[in-house]
Amino acid sequence: MKYKVFDVVELNNNNLATILDKENNTYKVEEIDNNGKMQKITKITDDDIRKLRFSK
Repeated sequence: MKYKVFDVVELNNNNLATILDKENNTYKVEEIDNNGKMQKITKITDDDIRKLRFSK
């Protein structure tokens, strides 16, 4: 759990995600595709994250 709420991360599927909440070793995220359209709100783990793109 090394990422904070509102960090933007790049996922292994090349989409971006904004972290909305942290709970029990998972992150609740809003996933965005390459065109900037929201795909879904889902839960991910550290293994699904490729790298940090933006941190506030």
